[in-house]
Amino acid sequence: MSTDASSCRFGSHLSDEQLNSYATQGLADEAIAEVESHLIACEKCAAKLDAISTTDTGFASHVKSLFGGAPIADTVSGDDDSADSVSVVSWASASLGSDKQRDRFRKQKIIGRGGMGEIWQAYDTIVRRQVALKQLRQDKSYSPKHLARFKREVQLTAKLTHPGTVFVIDYSDQPGNAYYVMNLVRGRTLTRMIDDYHQNRVCGTASFVEFITLLNAFVSVCNTIAYAHLHGVLHRDIKSENVMVGQFGEVTLLDWGLANSFDTKDQALMKSEHPIPDFEPSGAPFSVRTTIEGQSLGTPAFMSPEQATGSLEEIDVRTDTYMLSGMLYEILVGCPPFNAEDVDTVIEMVLHQQPQLASERVPDCPAELVQICNKGLAKDREDRFQTASELIDRVQTWLTGRAEREKADEFFKRCFELAFDAMGIVDFRRGLQNLNAAWRFMFGWDPEEITGRTHYEMIHPDDQVSAARALSRANRSKETQQVTVRLLCKDGHYQRSVWNLAPYVEEASVLIIGRRLD
Repeated sequence: MSTDASSCRFGSHLSDEQLNSYATQGLADEAIAEVESHLIACEKCAAKLDAISTTDTGFASHVKSLFGGAPIADTVSGDDDSADSVSVVSWASASLGSDKQRDRFRKQKIIGRGGMGEIWQAYDTIVRRQVALKQLRQDKSYSPKHLARFKREVQLTAKLTHPGTVFVIDYSDQPGNAYYVMNLVRGRTLTRMIDDYHQNRVCGTASFVEFITLLNAFVSVCNTIAYAHLHGVLHRDIKSENVMVGQFGEVTLLDWGLANSFDTKDQALMKSEHPIPDFEPSGAPFSVRTTIEGQSLGTPAFMSPEQATGSLEEIDVRTDTYMLSGMLYEILVGCPPFNAEDVDTVIEMVLHQQPQLASERVPDCPAELVQICNKGLAKDREDRFQTASELIDRVQTWLTGRAEREKADEFFKRCFELAFDAMGIVDFRRGLQNLNAAWRFMFGWDPEEITGRTHYEMIHPDDQVSAARALSRANRSKETQQVTVRLLCKDGHYQRSVWNLAPYVEEASVLIIGRRLD
C-alpha cells in the first residue's frame, strides 16, 4: 500500500488518493482493513479523512446515489444542525442532537436487506472501527406498527448480553430515520457451510470434521436460544441464514426482528406486538426461506405448525425448539424439513405432513441424531423437546459418545490387525462391516466379498433364531453374549463356530469375534 512520504510515528501517512478512495468505497476489502488499521493508530490521517468527508462535494453526490436520489442536506460544510436533515457524508445519526453524535456513523455499503430494513456496513468515527447499522426501510419508517416492532427488536436485542448475540451501540426511533447500530459480525452463514459440506459429501470429499463443526455451531445456537429463553425472549425466526460463523469459531445468531418477550416484567414489549396483515416483499426474490410478516410469522421452510396457523397464543419456547430441530435436519440432509415452490404448499406440508426421515435422504445419518430430529419436529408441542437445554443435552451426548466411539475404533483397529479370530461388526442397518483378514483363512471369504451382507445370509437357517436372540440381547442389555452357529463358508458348506457378541458403541451395532469348532 503506497503512502504519503511525510513522516508518521506509525509509518508513512495515508495519501489523499487513498483517503478519497476509502471515503467513496473505492477500495477492495483487504485494502479497507489496511486503511482502517492505520486510521485507528493515526489521529492525523483520521482528521484528514474527516476533512475530506465534510468538504468534498463529489462525495456528497456519491452519498445522494447511495440514497437512491433521496433528498439530503444541501450543505457540505457540516454546519447544518437541523434534526430532520441527513448529513451529506451519509452519517447514520443525522437525527441526533449534537454534531458529534450526528457525524458519528458513516455508511459504507449495504450488506443485507430484509422485509423491514436494510443493514449497512458503517464506520464509527469515535472508536474508529467498522460497525453494522440496521435502518428501517423508508417505506415503513413512518408506520407506527413497524416502528413499534423495530423498537421491540432493539430493546430485546439490547437485553441479551451473550457471546452468541450482537450488542447494541446506538439507537434512534425517530420516524423517517429509525435505526440501530451493532457490532459488525464477519464470517460465513451456516447455510453456506451446510451447502459446502453436502456438496463435498455428494462428491465424496466431505470430512467428518466438517460435520462435527456444523454440529458444534448448532449447539452454540441452541445455547444462545436457551439463554434468551431464560431471559424471557423468543426468537421465532431461527434458520441457518440467520447464523454467522466467524473465522475463529465464534457463532452469532442474528435478526431478532420477530423476537418477542414472554417475561411478565416486559409488559410494554408484549403489548407492542402489532399484527401486520399482509406480507410486503422487500424487492428481493422471494422464497420459502424468506421471513414473512402476516398472519403467519416466521420463515415457511422452518416454521412450526402453530406459526403456520397464526396461533400467536400457542407460540412458546417449544416453537423455538421446533425451528432448532429444523436446523439440525438441514445439517443432516442439506435442506429444510419441508420445501416447495410456493409458500402455501409449504405451509400445508408443515400442518399436515411428516418430514421425510433424514436417514431416507442420507442413508448414513447417525440414527440417534435422526431420532432427535423426529422428536423435535413433532406437530404436537407436548411431544417435542420442552426446552432448548433438553435438545442440547441430547446432541451433546451424541457428540461425547462419538469421541468415545473414536477411541474404541482406534483400539478395535489395533486388535483387528493382530487377531487370529474372525472379527467384525454386525450393523443392523448396513449388514456386516469392518471384517478382518481372519475370515479368509477361517471361512474362505475375502472380507470385501461379504461386507454389507446381512448376518442371516451367513447363518444356517436352523441357527438364525438363536443368533438373532443373542445379537438382540447383546445390543439391548449391553452385556457380552455367546452363541454357537453354523456359518456359511465360501465353498458352500456350513462350518460350526462359536461367537462372542459384545455391544459396540455405535448405535444398533454389535462387535462379533468367532472361531471354528473343528
